[in-house]
Amino acid sequence: MVDSRPQEAQARSAAAALVAAQKQAGGAAITAEAARLNQSNAVRVARLTLEAAQADNAAGLQQAQTALQATQTDLAKTRAGHVRRRSRRLIKLSCRTGPHATVPTRNCNANSFLFE
Repeated sequence: MVDSRPQEAQARSAAAALVAAQKQAGGAAITAEAARLNQSNAVRVARLTLEAAQADNAAGLQQAQTALQATQTDLAKTRAGHVRRRSRRLIKLSCRTGPHATVPTRNCNANSFLFE
């Protein structure tokens, strides 16, 4: 009679090695899929970060343009007010009486310069 116990043990060992290898391969596949998902999510986060930075940049640019326009408008108003004040001063000077007065060329009643 031939003893087959060593062969059976060898077969069981090979089967166990096969199961272990299959489990290890499954674990490696899960690890690879997790790494792929992590990379995919990292790309999404990077894109979102870029889009947010571009949106912030666009908003900052818009705010700067609005501030510039407001400042330019204020400057124009200031210049216009300065011209009006200077015109009023000149009108007042032209309406003076006395030895150094200029010859009035317009209606110089009491407050006519206030309405021009």
